[in-house]
Amino acid sequence: MRNRLIIACAAALLFSGSANAQSIAELKAQAQETRALLAQGEASGMDATILQTLHEGLEIAEQAIREMEEDASGTSISPGSGASDAVAAGQSYATKPNLAAETCTGFTEANYRTLALSGGNDVQLKTMCGQAFEYYTMYKRAIAQGYSETDADRTYAAHQQAATNANSFYANNRAD
Repeated sequence: MRNRLIIACAAALLFSGSANAQSIAELKAQAQETRALLAQGEASGMDATILQTLHEGLEIAEQAIREMEEDASGTSISPGSGASDAVAAGQSYATKPNLAAETCTGFTEANYRTLALSGGNDVQLKTMCGQAFEYYTMYKRAIAQGYSETDADRTYAAHQQAATNANSFYANNRAD
């Protein structure tokens, strides 16, 4: 049971990166399985860190599912690129910076999902960078879709935490 949950945890972390390579149905099936494993883990008293990681991975998967469904219906709004997008969306606040951009060398908003799964040295750092970029993309999407600054800042706070984790890992544990 424990190995199965640890594997599910790793799969949940990778949902955001694998979403482009999967159909909506496959991603929904994986999300449902993760929900079931999460319920089992909560019932069995699994480590809180693993449960939190599962929750975060599930949230990312659910966001990817929503995006894919919007893309399929042709109603998706692409994440913006700065203050002009906030103004276009009727907002009076500017986009905050991507805090992982410097540490996550080579990562961009266009390629982060692929790089997060690319293997090689620093697999953990790449996964952390992928998560930070995913939250940043979600933050920019919230602005582009007209969410209030308070609502967008909730997602930015998740980006800040993920970027802090990536930056700390880079400083202390990266492969040589």
